[in-house]
Order: sequence, then C-alpha cells, then structure tokens
Amino acid sequence: MTRDRSNVTALLDEAPSYSRQNQGGIFVVIKGPDRGEAVRLTGEPVSFGSGPQCSLVLTDKTVSRKHLEAQLSDDEVLMIDCGSTNGSFIQGSRFEKISIGFGAEVKLGRTVIKFLPDEEVVEPEPSAQMSFGSIIGETGLPGEADYALANEWLALRIDRFAREHPACLQNAPPMAQSASSTLNRSRPIRSTGRIATRMRRSKLLSFSTMSRSSANG
Repeated sequence: MTRDRSNVTALLDEAPSYSRQNQGGIFVVIKGPDRGEAVRLTGEPVSFGSGPQCSLVLTDKTVSRKHLEAQLSDDEVLMIDCGSTNGSFIQGSRFEKISIGFGAEVKLGRTVIKFLPDEEVVEPEPSAQMSFGSIIGETGLPGEADYALANEWLALRIDRFAREHPACLQNAPPMAQSASSTLNRSRPIRSTGRIATRMRRSKLLSFSTMSRSSANG
C-alpha cells in the first residue's frame, strides 16, 4: 500500500532571511483604480492627489488635486488632509490631522491606501563580543570547538592557579581539595560545538573563593 504524499507540506530549501526596518514606511494603494501603486515615506513629506505635482498621482476622479499629505514628525507618522472636497477617513471617521501606525488604512475618495513598514534584507554581521550570556568564546580551549561554557572557562583558570600555587591547595580546607579533584576528573561533553563540564557549582564557587583569599593572603 503506497502512502499518499499529495498533502505533504514541502520543505523550504532556502536559508531564512534577515531584515532591517528603515525609517518611515511605504504607502500602497490596496483599493481603487490605481491599485498596486506605492510611494515611500522617508525624510520628506509625500502627497496624494490627482494633480501632477503629487508624490503619488491618483486617477480616481473623486480625489482632490492635492488631497492628503503624510510626513514624519519625530517618531510619528502624521496624515494631514489638505482641504479635500470628499475628505479623508480612517475606520469610517473623517479626520483633518491624525497620527497613524503600520497597518493603517486611509480612504480618500474611492481609493484606499495602506501604510506598511519599509524593510530591506540584510546579511547579519559576526559579533565582535567574546561572550553571549553564560557562553565565553576563546581560542585554545580543549575540545573540537573554541567555545566553552563559563564553568569550563573558570575551571581551567582555577586549575592553572592550583598548579602555580600548590601551597595554597595543601593548606586549603578538605572541601576545596575535593573541588580540585572534581575539576581534574570532569569530562567534556561535546554538543553542537559547545563544551560542557560535569561539576557541581557549589564546589566550583567554594574553590574559586578559596583561591582569591589565598592570593590576597
């Protein structure tokens, strides 16, 4: 019996894209004789109307020559009616001046324009930071990857301090000596390019405190 694969969802074969939102936005005509036309709002105001001087010229006969204007004011997008004959509306309410957000639909005459974010596809740049949360990246760490959890990073430095100052370990309390032994016995666990160590956090912190106290003494 063969399995029907006609309803199986196909997998995307392209990598996900990353986008960046630019200042302003895009006005797109979604209803009316000029459907599909668009204009971008940046630093300069844009105007809508049937006159040739407008940023977006509409062929709708119910639209005034300069019907409506959009402009950026700090972080707001303002829509200003320019004394049109038939008025400008949002959700059925006529306005003279109003602040709008993405997704707003403005009706002028028989035309409806929608305000959308202006986005562009960008390639993410590698970060210059050495850490991401509790993960610290540094070359020369044991294992196949150059990344280790913060506990592994700290354990290496504690172990190095114990080798350079053996007298501190000899005079340390039994719990700190046990922590040092735990560090030496810890086995790396490789998982998706990261190295983790099996050790108890309480022992690690106790030995770290002992090391700092001995160094200051």
